[in-house]
Amino acid sequence: MLNRDKIRKLIEESGMSNERFFEESGIKKSWYQKSINGNSEPGVYKLETIADYFGVPLDYFFDREQKVQIGHNVNGDGNNVGDISISEFKKENDLLNRILQEKERIIEEKQRVIDEKERMINILLKQSKE
Repeated sequence: MLNRDKIRKLIEESGMSNERFFEESGIKKSWYQKSINGNSEPGVYKLETIADYFGVPLDYFFDREQKVQIGHNVNGDGNNVGDISISEFKKENDLLNRILQEKERIIEEKQRVIDEKERMINILLKQSKE
């Protein structure tokens, strides 16, 4: 759920005036007043503009308790990771890196075979024209 107070707090904590914020960010005062007071729903573009201006992620403006399954029986909410140890993480990370390297090797090998077959086809086509 959108936490409108976080927008207000960002401006206050920055120490700048609302007018300076409006001028520098390009956010209109009327939009700000309607959105902060809950009279209209702020669009993603405006929220993204504010997030970029203050250097915070877009998700910063939302309070969510939703847990997300992110693999290996690890639960996280985007900020905290659950029950996986660092050593388990490193093992999984190493395994995934080895899998990626093997996949890249296979792709390179397939490309080498394709190149060789194309070369042979060109040789055969050239011979058939002679």
